[in-house]
Amino acid sequence: MLSPRQVLPHRLAAAGLALLLFAPAAGARKTRRQSPPATTRQATDLPPLAHADNAGGLKQLATDILKAQEKGDPARAQQLLDSLVLPDIRAWYSENFTDAAVRRAAPAYEAGRARLPAQLAEVFLAAQKEGFRGVDAVRYDDEESACSSPPVFSAMIFRRTRVPLYELHFTHGNQFKRLFAFAYVDGAFRLVVLPDFSAPVGPGSGKSVGTVHQGGAVASARLVCKVNPYYPQEARMRHVSGTVRLHTVIGKDGGVKELELLGGPDLLVAAAKAAVSQWRYRPTLLEGEPVEVDTIIDVIFSLSP
Repeated sequence: MLSPRQVLPHRLAAAGLALLLFAPAAGARKTRRQSPPATTRQATDLPPLAHADNAGGLKQLATDILKAQEKGDPARAQQLLDSLVLPDIRAWYSENFTDAAVRRAAPAYEAGRARLPAQLAEVFLAAQKEGFRGVDAVRYDDEESACSSPPVFSAMIFRRTRVPLYELHFTHGNQFKRLFAFAYVDGAFRLVVLPDFSAPVGPGSGKSVGTVHQGGAVASARLVCKVNPYYPQEARMRHVSGTVRLHTVIGKDGGVKELELLGGPDLLVAAAKAAVSQWRYRPTLLEGEPVEVDTIIDVIFSLSP
């Protein structure tokens, strides 16, 4: 099974769209933007786009971009990279995502759309330079299918519709790097900028909602991705069972932000924390905005007879 070496997130900055799409490993030199040669093919000479709405289609698109860059065909590479930009940003987000997500993602996307193809070109060039030359793609149809990719999950929980999202993997041996997320819009794959809920935006943005408190049963009803804890071998051998109680804060993106031990057998604590740290929840909304949730989680360990 491939293991992710590094996640490639989108960051939305106040001054527009700042995409941290490809972060080189420590000590690696940054990839310089390359200027295209003086002579390029005309757009009318380029083959049409034809990529199916499935994981194989996105994989083929990425492969076509890499081939165009390797062959020194900037016109074809530019055509493919330009196709990744949403044609009608505001309308698409408004149709497919909640108002809270639209307020965060759409303005940043609109502000940075002109720079997006060049930034994506650098992502692909950097992947090749670091040896991540293989390509794969994953399609997510619902929140449960995205449990293995927290960034995509955090976007899917704010959808109005059931629009699928895709993730692209650059592979190298048993490692991969992620580029997310994509949607199939108007016959082509488009890059989707994920909403950033780290700060409020729009009217009343100076007003902090804070954190709401919920009982464990209420929070549990919103649990989507649950990883069952492993049972430590030493605890089994000693016939240790019981309940590990954890105080936690669930973030606005549905991920577990904080874990504090309130009680439980010492031999079971590490396993409980490791499992709960991977849980993902649907957001709790207050006046349409996601809020952090302060709650208690009980992880029960029971030895089979």
